[in-house]
Amino acid sequence: MREGAYDYVTKPFHMEDIRIKIERMLKEKKIAGSLKTMTGLSWALIISIPIWLILGVILSILWK
Repeated sequence: MREGAYDYVTKPFHMEDIRIKIERMLKEKKIAGSLKTMTGLSWALIISIPIWLILGVILSILWK
């Protein structure tokens, strides 16, 4: 587990247990990917809003 394993399987194992563990892992990976995407979009918005405000001020001065 310390070296990056997601989960472990004890012997004797049942295929149903393995299926459940794989589905759980895939769901968590998907959630983590979605969170990473949303974090990136949030930062893009945070950075772009001041730029658009400055551009709006500059354009309003130029159009007068």
